[in-house]
Amino acid sequence: MNVLNTVLQRVQPLPGVGHAAFSDSLPLSASETISGFTMKSPRPPIGAPIQVHAVRHVVSREFFSTLGIRVLEGRGFTEADTLESPKVVVVNRSFANQYLSSARIGDRISNFAAGDGVEFEVVGVASDIVEHGLTDTVQPEIYSLDAQMAPSLFKTSFPYLELRTGSEPHALIDAVRSIIREEDPLLAIDSIASMDERLSTSLARPRSYALLLGIFALSAVVIAAVGLFGVMAYGVEQRRREIAVRTALGAKWTDIVRLVAVQGIAVTLAGFAAGVWISWASERYLKSLLYGVDVQDWLSLLAVFFAIALSSALACIFPVLRASRIDPMVVVREA
Repeated sequence: MNVLNTVLQRVQPLPGVGHAAFSDSLPLSASETISGFTMKSPRPPIGAPIQVHAVRHVVSREFFSTLGIRVLEGRGFTEADTLESPKVVVVNRSFANQYLSSARIGDRISNFAAGDGVEFEVVGVASDIVEHGLTDTVQPEIYSLDAQMAPSLFKTSFPYLELRTGSEPHALIDAVRSIIREEDPLLAIDSIASMDERLSTSLARPRSYALLLGIFALSAVVIAAVGLFGVMAYGVEQRRREIAVRTALGAKWTDIVRLVAVQGIAVTLAGFAAGVWISWASERYLKSLLYGVDVQDWLSLLAVFFAIALSSALACIFPVLRASRIDPMVVVREA
């Protein structure tokens, strides 16, 4: 039994530990690589050689339950999967959709481990996960079991130890460090972090972009409101005589308000339409900066419309009130 398996057996009983596993890579760690190999196609024409590109992972039995990765079809790894038993793998949904037959479970993959023609049976299909960041494209992935590989697999690599806890994960750091040092004093612990912390780190740049764009957007709304206020105030000033004449001829104050407000509404709608067009044109660029940006998100567009309408209403209210209070006699005397 290697050191990692011994560490797992000692870590599992620790208070608060629900599942424990190890692997040669970890989501959001940028440690995995895409490898290419040729395998026999399980799709028609069956047996034809096809070139496959996939991310390879070597994991322990509890990997999926520890990281909360769902096995959508078939099963995960069990105690029955040993070095002497038939070789098995679990693939993600993207791999299954791209390379496997409609049956998926029971298909065979060859040459991916050592290029020696050994076939691995697909026993499960796991859900897709994001490896580097939320904006990355999901890659086809193959998960193989450490217990079915050579004992020297991790001697030249940097394994990850994963724990799923029901309590504060950092409270276990000292205990885990002690266990690892007792098993092998030469093992060095590179870093310790929760998945929440890794996720927060991976989102640092998109979060900064979102904050920066939010500040720019707020500044743009304020500038637009001030500009609209200036345009409306200037328009009322230029039309004082017209408004005075209309009032003298019997126009009600509601008519005057409607006359001036229409101008503000027209400017607001024109600006909103231009903004929608620009956001549609720049959708691809915005998606590269922010996660989950979609020009067809009508809820967001509706919220933006109400925000613009509110700022426009506040910008127009004072010029409109001023126009409704114009005294025709005062304007005549000024003339």
